[in-house]
Amino acid sequence: MKKHLLLSLLVTQYSLLLTAQTSGEWTWMSGDSIPNSSGIFGTQGISDLVNKPPGLYQSCSWTDHDGNFWLFGGANFTSQGGFRPYNTLWKYTPATNEWIWMKGSNAPFSYGVYGILGVPDNSNNPGARYMTSSWVDSSGNLWLFGGYGNDNGTFGTGILNDLWKYSITTNEWTWMKGANSAYQQAVWGQKQLADSTNTPGGKAQANSWTDANGDLWLFGGFLHYSLTYYNDLWRYNIATNEWTWMKGDSLPGQLGSFGTLGIADSTNNPSARTCQAHWVDSSGNLWLFGGYAGSVAKDDLWQFLTAQNNWVYWGGTVLGMPIQNDGILCLADTLNHPPAREQCACVWNTGSNFWMFGGYGSCLANFNIQPQGDVWKLFPDSKMWIRVNGEDCDHSGIFGQQGISSPVNRPASRFGSVSWQDTAGNFYVFGGTNDLLPNDQSPCFNDLWRYVPDSTCGVYTEVNEIAQQENQIEIYPNPASDVLHVKYSSPEKTTLTIFNHLGTIVMRRNLVNTNDVDVSLLPQGMYLITVCADGNCYSRKLVIMK
Repeated sequence: MKKHLLLSLLVTQYSLLLTAQTSGEWTWMSGDSIPNSSGIFGTQGISDLVNKPPGLYQSCSWTDHDGNFWLFGGANFTSQGGFRPYNTLWKYTPATNEWIWMKGSNAPFSYGVYGILGVPDNSNNPGARYMTSSWVDSSGNLWLFGGYGNDNGTFGTGILNDLWKYSITTNEWTWMKGANSAYQQAVWGQKQLADSTNTPGGKAQANSWTDANGDLWLFGGFLHYSLTYYNDLWRYNIATNEWTWMKGDSLPGQLGSFGTLGIADSTNNPSARTCQAHWVDSSGNLWLFGGYAGSVAKDDLWQFLTAQNNWVYWGGTVLGMPIQNDGILCLADTLNHPPAREQCACVWNTGSNFWMFGGYGSCLANFNIQPQGDVWKLFPDSKMWIRVNGEDCDHSGIFGQQGISSPVNRPASRFGSVSWQDTAGNFYVFGGTNDLLPNDQSPCFNDLWRYVPDSTCGVYTEVNEIAQQENQIEIYPNPASDVLHVKYSSPEKTTLTIFNHLGTIVMRRNLVNTNDVDVSLLPQGMYLITVCADGNCYSRKLVIMK
């Protein structure tokens, strides 16, 4: 009788999860509403509705070619104030809302079983770790690199530079590259020249992308034991099993070279950093936003053009106070810009926009550094940000009923979570923490959330931008290339001023009603245009595209 009752309850819960979710709302899908859960591992290889990972911080994640979500490693906190890393591999099926413990140990602190380099084996397992980089290749295999955790027992716990491949078909790990012991130095070789001996050094929280050719890319990161940050960019070719140092510096702590806003240049490089939000666009170009180095969170936006091997700086702070403007929820405005942050969850969706949730950074309400709980969307063509959901800092979360969406539901503000996108374009977030200082009281989450993007929230029309104030200003087109049309209804003298990203005035004009402004001599990039009349000034971002 009890067995049938339990089955009935589980079927009821599953039916609720299939309920259509309203766009623009969060749904608590799985896991616990109370942090620091020890999870339910169940039987290895068997799915079950009651299975759930423990609370985890800084796991790594993948989405396979069938739309299933994968989760590896991560850590929670010990009573001594340290991290407790895992090497468990989990699979989550969105269609059934079930977790499966696939591989690895259900206990923390496992050492790696490396086997023979390049040879798959059922007994192979990477050591327990967190802050790991991950990729999916064109054949559907899952890859991971480095992080901080356990090697084969030589040093125990340390910074790692090992590269692993997991075959979903055979359920086997293969140690592909790097060392089986911690604290390895990089073998740089010559820039843009592949060599079988090249390898990145041990690093944690480096960002990873897979390009359109199936190559694996790795940027930045830091040495956990010395808190030194890098801006090196590496490419790994699966067919040749070779690393190539492509860009950046071999020395840590570099300030970078921003160049001209919106212009690709061989000398451009982001500054050294870790924990930045990152995406890959439909052309296989790499994007990053923000991150952290030393005591400074960042808010700059970069694009790496893989075909040119060049970085492009697209906005944000170079020096001085970061740009911060939450704007109005769902309202498109070219002045919008997320506060500086690190450790965000992010995806690139089928609508060719970038989505970003949470992180740890500057709070607009009080300028403190706190966990974030907001959702932002970036239009890569216009480089315009829109806040589409949530509050910017330190929200405790509203869970509601599991499997049921609600306009008031929202995850707690957090950082160090992971994310996925399902085949319908929905955004999932799992785990993380909201306390920077690890100890036995620090919360570590195991809740899984689904967010359905609202197509009506934050719609941006690039053809004509109109701002309604006491008077009406029309500035179009935006982006512009040769001529900018400016119309202002005030009969008084109107002044137009254009500033570059450094705050330098590059153009000033007096306007009367309708004016055509020649911007053909302005270099490609992002600008601020200000129109003043009747004692009022209105500003908008202006994009010049060539």
